[in-house]
Amino acid sequence: MKKLIQSLEEATKSFTKDDVTSFLSRMRTRTGGSMRDATHEEAARGWYEHWSAEPQDRQRLDHYVGSDHGWDDDDEDGDGWDEEGWEDEYAGPLASEVKKKLESQFGKGMFTVDVGEKGHVMVSPTKKAEKVLR
Repeated sequence: MKKLIQSLEEATKSFTKDDVTSFLSRMRTRTGGSMRDATHEEAARGWYEHWSAEPQDRQRLDHYVGSDHGWDDDDEDGDGWDEEGWEDEYAGPLASEVKKKLESQFGKGMFTVDVGEKGHVMVSPTKKAEKVLR
């Protein structure tokens, strides 16, 4: 019964695109710090609808040298490109943290969260969100 009530509450909860933009603008994370420049982009010319935000402590993949990075013969970039470290120490934790905060505010299963190689957070609505997004 409790799960049914929770499902009904989530189904009737609606929110606007501006609500999501505002929430992202005020968000603070342990991994990336405060979010800056949160924007919403409508679907157009092959792009899907999404929000993007720039973490204050943004880490770019092409400049990242992780805490455990060691040089070996497989390193192609002499400047210190550490894709595994970037994913494990920055992108993965940041995406998980942002997703949990979005779920807490708007409900589970409403958004997918990715971190682009330049370190920006990309948030996309799911089919479930499209049903309640005004």
